[in-house]
Amino acid sequence: MKGMLLLKKKRGVGLWLLLICMVSILWQVTPAEAEEQKTVRVGYYEAEGFLEGASDDEIKTGYGYECMQKVASYTGWKYVYVYGSYEELIEQLQAGTIDLLAGVTYQSDLAARIDYSDIALGKDTRGIYYFCTVKNRPDLKEELQYAQTQINTYQPDYYQMLSEKYGLNQKIRRPLTAAETEWLASHQVLRVGYMEDYFPYSGTNDAHEATGIMRDVMTELLQRLGISDQIEVRYTGYRDYQTMIAGLRSGQTDLVFPASGAMWYAEQNGIMLSTSVISSGMNLVYTNSYDDDTVAAIAVNKNNMMQYYYTITEYPDAKIVSCESVDQCLKAVIEGRAGSTIINSLRTSMVLRNSDYKEMMTRQMMRSDDRCFAVLSGNSVLLGLLNYGLELLDNDFALNCSYKYADDVYQYSITDWIAGHISVVVTLAVLLFMLVIVFFVLRSRNLRAQAVEAKRHKKELADALEVAQHANEAKTNFLNNMSHDIRTPMNAIIGFTSLAVTHIDNKEQVRDYLDKIMTSSSHLFSLINDMLDMSQIESGQMKLEESECYLPAIIHDLKTMLQTDVCSKRLDFFVDTVDVVDENIICDKLRLNQVLLNCMSNAIKFTRPGGTVGIRMIQKPGAPDGQAYFDFVVTDNGIGISPEFIEHMFEPFAREENSTVSGIPGTGLGMSITKYIIDMMGGTILVKSEKGVGTEITVSLAFRLGSNPHRAETGNEPPELL
Repeated sequence: MKGMLLLKKKRGVGLWLLLICMVSILWQVTPAEAEEQKTVRVGYYEAEGFLEGASDDEIKTGYGYECMQKVASYTGWKYVYVYGSYEELIEQLQAGTIDLLAGVTYQSDLAARIDYSDIALGKDTRGIYYFCTVKNRPDLKEELQYAQTQINTYQPDYYQMLSEKYGLNQKIRRPLTAAETEWLASHQVLRVGYMEDYFPYSGTNDAHEATGIMRDVMTELLQRLGISDQIEVRYTGYRDYQTMIAGLRSGQTDLVFPASGAMWYAEQNGIMLSTSVISSGMNLVYTNSYDDDTVAAIAVNKNNMMQYYYTITEYPDAKIVSCESVDQCLKAVIEGRAGSTIINSLRTSMVLRNSDYKEMMTRQMMRSDDRCFAVLSGNSVLLGLLNYGLELLDNDFALNCSYKYADDVYQYSITDWIAGHISVVVTLAVLLFMLVIVFFVLRSRNLRAQAVEAKRHKKELADALEVAQHANEAKTNFLNNMSHDIRTPMNAIIGFTSLAVTHIDNKEQVRDYLDKIMTSSSHLFSLINDMLDMSQIESGQMKLEESECYLPAIIHDLKTMLQTDVCSKRLDFFVDTVDVVDENIICDKLRLNQVLLNCMSNAIKFTRPGGTVGIRMIQKPGAPDGQAYFDFVVTDNGIGISPEFIEHMFEPFAREENSTVSGIPGTGLGMSITKYIIDMMGGTILVKSEKGVGTEITVSLAFRLGSNPHRAETGNEPPELL
């Protein structure tokens, strides 16, 4: 009995010990008992894309809603939603019946009655907007400030990501930090180093001023930061990469561009890199076919440390052939002293425009080439300002800037080649002119011979003679017009060639004459192409060669061909589509491209610099199965066309004769050829125009669909800007 009692007592002690342990564990793992979750009364109004679901039985979403949840993840707040209109909730926040409201634009009178957060929440057409808390609740504002600081620190692109998610697409500004403001106050002059001859990234123009992507980005960056009036920028050019980096390390400059995006080499040089200003691919440039020998020996510009870093990283076993310049690298490849060289893709197409390198081949490489700003290690405040400014820039800002410097990459090489081959250029031009004249003379003689032969047949004499007379008159008019149009550029070529020979020792004067010779030659070439097309049309030899085509590819090729002209005139160029669902069609791709290119070229030609041109592709309903109807609408805000000329604009050699267009070159054949091709394709062309306002040309065509038609998503697509 005693044993039983003792056992029961032992069991009782064990249960008590177990209970004490469980209580102890629960006390340690339930912190919610130690501190209650703070409840925040938040105002909630209906605003598309920002706050949606303004009732307890609706699903909540939107930019502002996600921001509130992000804040709560740092503060631990529990929200109680109070619904109403924006105006009602502003009054409740002032009265203290709610604690928090999102999306309040800054107003000085409101700032006296509610507390604005120090960090912006976003911006819209009204301006910059913020979180606001009830007055006399410093604890709420302090916790809100902490949460927003953590978001900016650990997810600096969070607000931009939300903007893209909800279609707001707004760059969000933040106030400059105390450290940034202090740095700017002590640095009223910003010293920028750059490479003097490294277009399109950086360079020095004829006026000895810094130019290139670097200058454009710096100017725009300071404007976006709102400090362009507070700081003076002074540029210092360097002949090569090593000297530029040495200038930064010695304190000559505060930052440099372009710096290679290779972090390891930046660390070795004692510098820090910004986020990428512009990124491009890398191309292996070589001759003949690609094999093992192609990368056995690689030519490297000894003045381009970025090229050297990339080469030894990607091809550590390759022999380095040291050269003085990019030209020498390419010549080393041509002469066989090296199998290849490496050039970034942004410069490749510009460099290879040189006629000496037109036969060279390229191979896209896997690694990208990032170009960054660089500051001295430890200068984190300036680096932060640069990164913040780059974040505020449009995504393609630097890339769009690069196009206008394409001609500067090798502006002397082509000119120098022509200067050394003036006699060849003139001979070819004269020979081409003689061939054109012989061609049309022979055709004219042939027609006259047919008329003489027809006279032998008395029965058909009247009809044959009339036909021959009309044909001869048409050809005579054609030759008269063409003789005038050909004579003008040929006289210019011959005249400026003589002047160039006379002033052969004056390089600048010769270069000016050569530029004019090239312009006249280009006009002559365009004229001959139009003549050949008209010849095909007159002889009935122009045929359509249809095949399966992809419409987006046609539009992309069109954009590529027009890009240079658009950039040179600083035009706003847009391409958009409306209700396009069938993208694979059967057509003559070459002739369709010719029609659209002629229309777009006229729009660009007759639009003043800074104007707007564009093309809209519309798929119309009502087409039978297996077909699709399309309108291609070309618009501009150029000089316009008079109603009287519209009736004659599709006639050969038709040109509007007035003071506005008389100085603009053209053959008067382009739109006549365009109309003929459209007629062959079974389409129509309609022109609407108003003088001084602009022109709209609508080309309507029907296409058969391809065997495996690609169908795009329906709906109106936003315009794509160039």
